[in-house]
Amino acid sequence: MKIVVIGAGAMGSIYGGHLSQNNEVYIVDTNQSVVDAINANGLQIDENGVTNTYHPTAVTSTEGITDVDLVILFVKAIFSKVAHAMGLKADEEEIVKKVKETSVNNPNGCTSIRADLRVPRKTEVDTISGAVVRAAKEVGVEVPCHEFVVNMVHAMEGKDKE
Repeated sequence: MKIVVIGAGAMGSIYGGHLSQNNEVYIVDTNQSVVDAINANGLQIDENGVTNTYHPTAVTSTEGITDVDLVILFVKAIFSKVAHAMGLKADEEEIVKKVKETSVNNPNGCTSIRADLRVPRKTEVDTISGAVVRAAKEVGVEVPCHEFVVNMVHAMEGKDKE
């Protein structure tokens, strides 16, 4: 498959990296230094104490990329669209500050979902991204990326049971 992942943050990098193992993956990000680093070094992802390197193609523009089978969106706007439709307000700068502080203070940390998948045990994806999916349905906003994440995590939860 030819896949475009928009956003080279944590989620975009994890999914883009894994998907690049068996697919032609382009990660699109506006930060040229991030794009350059991915192309030079690959995406290095720590998994169960082992660092794996994946090699998607990173670009700053989708210009010239044609006949794509799947586009995955991993950017902050999807959260704000649902929140806005629900009449919720948030201080985006404060949220970004807290996320950065958490990342700096715990560089080897991982999300609770990732930790649950390592064990393996049932994750809280239904409480996190699942809540966004349910809220979006209530206000008539489509959130296909969150639906995708929920479905992918559920598939990964069941992987060890097969």
